[in-house]
Amino acid sequence: MADIAVSIPHGGGSIKESSNIRSNNAKSAFTYCWLGGTATTGPDNNLFISVRLQQNPNFAVIDLYTYNLRDYSTHGKVTKRSRIYGLGGQAFSNNTSDFKDRMINIERINSTTALLKIPYTEDESTYYVIEVDESTYDCGVYVFEETAGGLYQTTNSDPGNAAASCHLFMQRVEDNVVITHDQDGNTRGYLNQRVWNSSAKTLTKTRVASSDGGSSYLDIDNFSSAYGAQYLPTYGVNSGGGTAINPATWSTAASSSSPYISAVEGRDGKWHFRFTQNGSTSWSSLRYPSYYCFTYIPSSTGGDLATSGFSQSWGLTGGFTPASNNSGYGNLANNNGSFGVFLPINVVPSAVSNASTNYPQFYMKSWAEIGGYSMIVHEDGTANTEMNYENSVSGNSTWRGKQAVWLDSNHFFVHTNTNINSYWTGNSQYQKYFVNQYIDETYTDNQSNGNIASSYAWQTMASNAGSQWTKIDDYTLTCQGFNYIHNIWAPE
Repeated sequence: MADIAVSIPHGGGSIKESSNIRSNNAKSAFTYCWLGGTATTGPDNNLFISVRLQQNPNFAVIDLYTYNLRDYSTHGKVTKRSRIYGLGGQAFSNNTSDFKDRMINIERINSTTALLKIPYTEDESTYYVIEVDESTYDCGVYVFEETAGGLYQTTNSDPGNAAASCHLFMQRVEDNVVITHDQDGNTRGYLNQRVWNSSAKTLTKTRVASSDGGSSYLDIDNFSSAYGAQYLPTYGVNSGGGTAINPATWSTAASSSSPYISAVEGRDGKWHFRFTQNGSTSWSSLRYPSYYCFTYIPSSTGGDLATSGFSQSWGLTGGFTPASNNSGYGNLANNNGSFGVFLPINVVPSAVSNASTNYPQFYMKSWAEIGGYSMIVHEDGTANTEMNYENSVSGNSTWRGKQAVWLDSNHFFVHTNTNINSYWTGNSQYQKYFVNQYIDETYTDNQSNGNIASSYAWQTMASNAGSQWTKIDDYTLTCQGFNYIHNIWAPE
């Protein structure tokens, strides 16, 4: 049957327009991400998906369009289809009084599939797998309920609140595998692995780690309290018996104490997930970056995606500076590295005598501590000279690094914020980027830097923190943290 043209909002409902989300704490039930599609030709014809929620009656408007990733004038945008869907699930029928304002998030699963999360209480959400048929640009929707993962102050949380980015955290680590943080109210936080099977249309959740390590709540044994103490390398020491952690915990238990979560892909393809050991709804209060991180090993390099027993997809990595350094604010001047954002440089197998033989363990032999305007390379227990990304750019105690990405073997990208106290979501004057060449542990050369986007760009999406930039290739990044698409690229 042919589509029927309707106006948006439909049926007398309410929906946020683009002009409504250009302010510091603007709430909107809007999210988008890059998929890629199968018809891409370099930067051309890249498929994107966006979702807007309409309230009373409750619908989802799903827009599919292609972009040229390296055209700032018109973007070569072509709308493929815009259609209203009644997605169903508990999120569409429970606690919907603020449906048009609800913080939501979406993440790429593969080139034609996305994972959407809509929370509806502090401990419940509905996940939707949205599968695009590129022959018609229609969408198949599959519903999966999460009863132990919602959003703090669901009806009040906004993009300037640290809870939104934490409780809606999602990161694709390989095709059909997305890692999520799910907050079960004030009970506990979970690190979950979700695997999509496009043939069976199943989304398999595996509870990997939690804020208390309770064995009865986890699906795999790697980080369970029942397994006992884990012995890890420490800062500068990858020998001896190691330091005991019992258990290896993830995140925090209290819904109102949301940690900062950093996700970074190493140059070897492994993904590392690090968090601040304290949490808050205020960005300026987040500190104590963990002295270990959880490491995901892709299927192509030995991961088995186990759902029980010991998983070879998950490891534990030690070797960071103690979380208590400088009262928990990290090692950079003006506390500008307190979120624990970092770049792995050389990650090697653990050599401590008590290292587990049941799952992988590693030593962060060298890594870059990333701040808002400066960095330090730590090498086997030695902190080298602190370096500004660009000598002429200095910040203060309100600067923080949001995310760092390796572009290739010796170039990296950093997104920073210059006023976390008042303008976390603020427009271009508060959002800066640096593209640098890594020369060695004492020298980095700035290739480009500046404000990101324009005065109309605001970081009002839930994914406005440590997992908002996606590397498409060595020369191209796309961001889903702003109120509209932003890409950064370099000449090849």
